[in-house]
Amino acid sequence: MLEFFQHDLEASNLLKNVDWDAWFYAPGLPPKPQFDTSLVDVVYELSSKWKSLPDSSFQPRTSDIEGLTANQIVVLLEQILLFERPLTPELSRVLGEVYSLAKSENIEVSNLYFQVGLRAGDDTVYKPTAELLGKIGRMKFVRPL
Repeated sequence: MLEFFQHDLEASNLLKNVDWDAWFYAPGLPPKPQFDTSLVDVVYELSSKWKSLPDSSFQPRTSDIEGLTANQIVVLLEQILLFERPLTPELSRVLGEVYSLAKSENIEVSNLYFQVGLRAGDDTVYKPTAELLGKIGRMKFVRPL
């Protein structure tokens, strides 16, 4: 491996700092890495605000998801799906309208939003869900709906 990366100075220097004997021959587990969770922390904070509704003063705004990637929005919707109590139909509509989730062209996002809406009993997602099911045949998306 060292030979493979010898032309890449940065990678080569990083590999020289690894204690290979400890990794391969010493007992125990490798050191626990420190992960940067800043991208998901923002999403968890936003999902906790949604969870506190309607009992809190949180007002959803388009700016809540400005700058978020599609993957972060997917995590947000997955977190909302994990709530013990589903959103009310009204809150489901607000979620879709304020964040424009029903109009999303990202199948991962729209699929999860429709799951949230169906779980909430939001009848405004019935027709778009049926249309999506008519266009998409992938079981990953069809089964949950």
